[in-house]
Amino acid sequence: MVSRHPSCPACRRHAEAVGEASWQVLEAWIGEAVAGRATESPLHALLHRFHEIIPTRRASLVTPMPGGRLRVVASSDLRFTGDLLLSLDRYPELAAVLETGGPFLAEDVLSSEALAPVAPSLERLGIDSLLAVPLTLGTVPMVFRLLPAGRRYGSAELRMVEAAAHLLEHASAGDGPRGAREGAWRRLAAALCDCVIEVLPNGQIASIVGDPARVFGHSATQLVGTQAEELFGTNHAETPGQHLFRLLDVLRNPEGEPPATTFRGPDGMPLRLFMSEIPSFLPRLLIAVRLLNGPDLKLDDIPAPAFVLQGDDILAANRRADRLLRATGEPPAVELYPGKSGTVTLRGESGGSREFRVLSRPLSGRRSRLVLLIDAKPWTEATQRVSALRAALARHMAALEEARRHIEDLEVLKSRFLASSAHELKTPLTVLQSYLEILSTDLSEGLSDEQRSFLDIAYRNVLRLRRLVLDLTDLAALEGGQIPVQMDRVALEPILQSVLEDMSPLALDAGLDLQMDVPGDLPDVRADASRVEQVFHNLVDNAVKYTPTGGAVTVTGKRSGDSVVVEIHDTGIGIPPGQETAIFEPFVRSGSLPAGARPEGSGLGLTISRRIMSALGGRLTVTSTPGKGSTFRVHLPIWPDAESTGDA
Repeated sequence: MVSRHPSCPACRRHAEAVGEASWQVLEAWIGEAVAGRATESPLHALLHRFHEIIPTRRASLVTPMPGGRLRVVASSDLRFTGDLLLSLDRYPELAAVLETGGPFLAEDVLSSEALAPVAPSLERLGIDSLLAVPLTLGTVPMVFRLLPAGRRYGSAELRMVEAAAHLLEHASAGDGPRGAREGAWRRLAAALCDCVIEVLPNGQIASIVGDPARVFGHSATQLVGTQAEELFGTNHAETPGQHLFRLLDVLRNPEGEPPATTFRGPDGMPLRLFMSEIPSFLPRLLIAVRLLNGPDLKLDDIPAPAFVLQGDDILAANRRADRLLRATGEPPAVELYPGKSGTVTLRGESGGSREFRVLSRPLSGRRSRLVLLIDAKPWTEATQRVSALRAALARHMAALEEARRHIEDLEVLKSRFLASSAHELKTPLTVLQSYLEILSTDLSEGLSDEQRSFLDIAYRNVLRLRRLVLDLTDLAALEGGQIPVQMDRVALEPILQSVLEDMSPLALDAGLDLQMDVPGDLPDVRADASRVEQVFHNLVDNAVKYTPTGGAVTVTGKRSGDSVVVEIHDTGIGIPPGQETAIFEPFVRSGSLPAGARPEGSGLGLTISRRIMSALGGRLTVTSTPGKGSTFRVHLPIWPDAESTGDA
């Protein structure tokens, strides 16, 4: 089965785990990248095509950086990720992989304890499942992270991703297209720099050629293995390492000579940096460094028109400045005139003139200044474009804010309409219910069997309408933030016992086994007792309704960290794939009812239950397997001074 690495036992294990057909697909996927390493970003190409193997919204490779950060090395939807750094505390799944060294799979993000801090954000983004696996490319630790598209991830997808990660490790082990790499080094060495530094994707220095001690005061042995950002620090507000990789983003130039810029070193000395990427499977950054100071200062090393001025006299100029002077007039007659907002105008005897932005600093030990000129026209045009973009952004933000306010107004109107309609319907329904009860009790003797049947049908439907009106009243109050909540110390065991006693006749009629397994020492919670009872009543009622005859509904409770988790598990029909979030929307029902069951209820029970839990500071989540049943989990915070009992 294994063809690319027949002697690798791990390959054999992965091949057996995913199956022969899937393994061949993975080998073809990695083989194209290995054969086409001359492309600009092989890793990006691999991740971009991974959706053909597993449906993915995004596949990315990230590597840990110092200071609790992560750098995105490659992504399926980004051509270049050089300056993209993430905060580790915002990605608990990545933190878990880096801490344990094992894979992370959340089939349902709302039910994952590890993802609880970010679950609301993931739900808003429509992310209901994710997985991440560790790997090492070369010597760089990484995490392969995937977000699903169209279906949730499970154990089968995890096995495929682990196999793909292993093949990526094989590909990186054979990395090193020497022709391209040696060409990059030759171009940099031709610049006669003081040293050339090779930087790995995680910012770590892999190797140094030359004399770094002259520039940084440390030998190559001392610097290899440290973070490059420590050498290329910056006084900018942004993170130093982020600034280092952002330089590469700005200066990317795959053709011609390596891009260059000036940079200020740790002690303030100006440095000339030539930067290039090695076009290999694992991208590496090459930085050639030349010290620009004292007698070594060469104006031609500066990538802009540069002058050395003393008073009004031009003492020296580089080649770019000479070309500029020849374009504006005869060089000996050029004068510098200060302009507005840090600009100068160069004029020649022929009358030509150009406006420039001026950057100036005194030269140490001299009474002269170094002046750099940047063409003001593109600078001004860029400033104008930025201003135009800011104005357009402001207009769009204003339009979005207006739309948001309009939606809020519509939500208020909807809530008022629901509340008003429910209020107006409640009174006539109460009167109708009373008259039907009188007819059923006081006047039933004069009715035929058929008339009594009609009367019973009318009475049942009046009760159903009344429940719908009460649910609409609760929904309107919840949406308007007006539902009364009395937070107190609540014992859950008596409430659950009461709910099951109420539901026992229905379960008995349906032929179901209704059980409760809640420890007597379950910690008390901080909640509203009546609202919690309403939630449990809705959930148990749903479980009974969607479980066929002969099935079971079981209620359990346990402590989990600083919360109590109550589970309502049924052996019913389950929830169709992809509907786990939709069932919490108003009037949405889950699939088909069991044979012989009738679709009673308003379709608002789960909507109201989840919003009640949100108002109480808790959570309501669900996991389900079609044909086998569902488990709804109620998470409630423990009362602060409750005794620590249960499963910690």
